[in-house]
Amino acid sequence: MTKHIVIIDIVRTMCVIWIVGVWHMVDYFPGHDLLNYNYVTIGVLGIFTFLSGLFLGKKKMSPIEFYKSRLFRFLSRLPPCLLRKHRILLWG
Repeated sequence: MTKHIVIIDIVRTMCVIWIVGVWHMVDYFPGHDLLNYNYVTIGVLGIFTFLSGLFLGKKKMSPIEFYKSRLFRFLSRLPPCLLRKHRILLWG
């Protein structure tokens, strides 16, 4: 059993709150041009990406196996999504 590190969850949660709550929503508020938040956003995106990659890298597998599993996960979900999109476009 691996040891759960709570501070990493807290940092990831704060990153998600910043990405969703500030970066995506700030354009809807007046006076958003006065804020210079771009450097913070770049840092937050970097931290979130690093932590997500850190958790993905915990499994011991070769890069070929890793990308094979990722490709299988993507391709196994693709046909239902395409069928649904096709149905929505044809029948509304």
